[in-house]
Amino acid sequence: MPALGEAAPDFELLNQFGEPVRLSELRGRNVVVVFFPFAFSGICTGELCEIRDNLALFEDADAVVLGISVDSKFAQRAYAEKEGYAFDLLADFWPHGAVAEQYGVFDPGSGMAKRGTFIIDAAGIVRYLVVNPAARPGTSPSTAPPWRDSAGTETVRTRRPGTGMTGFASLPPVPAGEPARDELEVLQDIHGILAGERFALLTGAGLSTDSGIPDYRGPGAAPRAPMTYQEFIGAADNRRRYWARNHIGWSHLRRADPNDGHTAVARLERRGLITGLITQNVDRLHEDAGSVNVVDLHGRFDQVVCLSCQRQYSRTLLAGVLEELNPGFLDRALAAGVVEMAPDADATVEDAALIESFVVAHCPACGGTLKPDFVYFGENVPKDRVERSYAMVDEAGALLVAGSSLTVMSGLRFARHAAKHGKPVVIINRGQTRGDELATIKLDAGVSEALTWLAAELPPLNK
Repeated sequence: MPALGEAAPDFELLNQFGEPVRLSELRGRNVVVVFFPFAFSGICTGELCEIRDNLALFEDADAVVLGISVDSKFAQRAYAEKEGYAFDLLADFWPHGAVAEQYGVFDPGSGMAKRGTFIIDAAGIVRYLVVNPAARPGTSPSTAPPWRDSAGTETVRTRRPGTGMTGFASLPPVPAGEPARDELEVLQDIHGILAGERFALLTGAGLSTDSGIPDYRGPGAAPRAPMTYQEFIGAADNRRRYWARNHIGWSHLRRADPNDGHTAVARLERRGLITGLITQNVDRLHEDAGSVNVVDLHGRFDQVVCLSCQRQYSRTLLAGVLEELNPGFLDRALAAGVVEMAPDADATVEDAALIESFVVAHCPACGGTLKPDFVYFGENVPKDRVERSYAMVDEAGALLVAGSSLTVMSGLRFARHAAKHGKPVVIINRGQTRGDELATIKLDAGVSEALTWLAAELPPLNK
């Protein structure tokens, strides 16, 4: 196996079209060589589809992607056509596995290549490599036991797919019920304020609880002290602790579905009743429900960003890299026991030695520090998002806050801004909020029920 800093072994293989591809002829460009066991296998397809869906990132880095397996060129072509791969799949078919053997990833016992990735710079030097151990016979390459939900009855991997890769959806979405009589009386008053006005809408974690995602600060939420931005960037040990716990938490994640509240918000937008949607949630469920004009104020949970070069990567892709860098880690974590799970995939684990053994991944393009692409406590919201959000409030005749305690200034500022300019502030939330004194009217009720009622009852705007 070539070591970091050494020249990558040259090779020439046929691609899926029968065309010869020689590594040395790609000098002057970065090359990402991805070895995978077999075409059409599940794990391999998931990883290659991540590359397919993020190919623009590689192109921006002037990087050529080469997938290599021991399959024939005919199998590679059928595989590429089925999955829509727009990069070369090379056939290391004969001499069987010769290139995989050059790179130290050929497994003679199974006759296939291990999963391995090599990043080669424009001068032909290996700058990054990771190799996953060969799978045990009769298993997929990922052999960690599936995690079970809180009831212990349904595994994460068999749950019905949803549309948002988000927080810990331990239950399917809860259908919105009918508002209670006393709630209807307040809703009628809210109706009187919002009818005939286009309003801005600000949503928080209380809206996603009906999708099975726990709230940070709602009634019954456990007190937490999340890692701050300063702690994350300040020490490598903190980043190791964060990514180790996050890797465990991510393995619990399942796809959450938008609930009736998200659907109601999308309906309000389609009817032209809102100037825009500002959400403090990072779960992307609004977009999944069909909302278009959305400011993801606190970022996105499904991406990571390099703090040096600002390149963005899929969190799912990173999960595969972390698994390869830390084989057996999830098995050991399962044995150690997870104490608590949080909405941001932070898993509390008391085994300090386990955390200290974790290997952190770095940006494959520049070696920089990777960070989840959402706003940490102590980190500023990007200026362009704030300006776009203010514009939505300025254009509106009122501000509706749904499911946010307004505890952090990133959301509270918009309520203060609306109130300062004499615009009604309507708050719908279970429990107190920091903006209650700014509210023209406050409804302490379920968010999904209230939004569903408003989406159905608010009249069209007069043209």
